[in-house]
Amino acid sequence: MIATDFSKLSDFEINRRVCEALDMEEYFFIPDDEADFDSEIPTDERGPVWQTSKRDINGFRASNGNCFNPCNNPADAKPIIVENRIGIIPAPENGLWKAAHRKVGNDNTPYHMTQNVNPLRAAMIVFLMMKESESCTD
Repeated sequence: MIATDFSKLSDFEINRRVCEALDMEEYFFIPDDEADFDSEIPTDERGPVWQTSKRDINGFRASNGNCFNPCNNPADAKPIIVENRIGIIPAPENGLWKAAHRKVGNDNTPYHMTQNVNPLRAAMIVFLMMKESESCTD
């Protein structure tokens, strides 16, 4: 299987795939395409839109009408980063951040790493890489 290059996806597409990987689609209105958003909505504020009567979903605070935006919103990204033990550090390259995951002490665990100017986006790409690896081994 050829690995997906998640770095080529828009923030909206990454946000949508993260929502799907978390199996939370039923709590959202998910536009089919980024073009379905009004042009006044900045591209870094686009994602699945909360649509539920519940207050707490899998550790996330639902906020009806607002986008789930882990690429740009620390409140959406933090539970994913912590739960999946994704590390974020400044990269040696000017302005870039490195996100990585590897289970300590297990040499058979795939190592996932990427760099981006946006540390949260980098972490969500690593999360999707992890999920893609899991689906290959299931």
